[in-house]
Amino acid sequence: MATMWRTCFGLSLIFLYEISNDVFAIGNIRFTKYRLFDGYTCSSNQTVFNARDIGNRIMCVSMCSASPACLGVFYHQMEKRCIGCAFYMNVSAPARNGTTFYRREKYRLIEEPMNWNEAKDHCTVLGGQLATIKSLHEQMFVSELLNQADIGALVWIGASDTTAESTFVWIDGTTFSAFTYWEPGQPNNYLNQDCVELGNRNGKWLWMDSRCTDKRFSLCEFN
Repeated sequence: MATMWRTCFGLSLIFLYEISNDVFAIGNIRFTKYRLFDGYTCSSNQTVFNARDIGNRIMCVSMCSASPACLGVFYHQMEKRCIGCAFYMNVSAPARNGTTFYRREKYRLIEEPMNWNEAKDHCTVLGGQLATIKSLHEQMFVSELLNQADIGALVWIGASDTTAESTFVWIDGTTFSAFTYWEPGQPNNYLNQDCVELGNRNGKWLWMDSRCTDKRFSLCEFN
């Protein structure tokens, strides 16, 4: 059975559910203990916060949930230190004995085929939006998530060029930055393809344009 905790930050009261010893949930945001990263910490250029006298991991993950830039926390029980990080992987993270890592799971895979507009509305009802992928770190994390799900389906994300042909815009209104992850030859607008999907190519989930009326799985994102 889940355990409910309450904690305050400023004037806000946050309800946090301990689903198991390794999983916490704050609203639609989940934090999962990720043992692969235990014994590390953030590099200095990836540190969002470095807080002392944080009495338990509940308080630590709550601090991370309050900061959209925080993608995970290292908690050191003996030192009562909570370190929030702006990265998903420990590619360049220095070692630090005694830490445990909790990763922010801000995506949810919806394994129900819908067209793009239905998927967009469904994510909104859940309190999120269709996922935006604006960096290689996010792309690698999404690819890992979908590979673990072991699905053979295509997946909608939150981008389209329905307003202006060939000008792709994320669902939050921002245009594509320097980072993209298109499959070679994409986008091609074949048969009026205006919405963006992810397709698995040897474990790499590449971007492709597709007809918005096609039925796909979808990936929701929660901030």
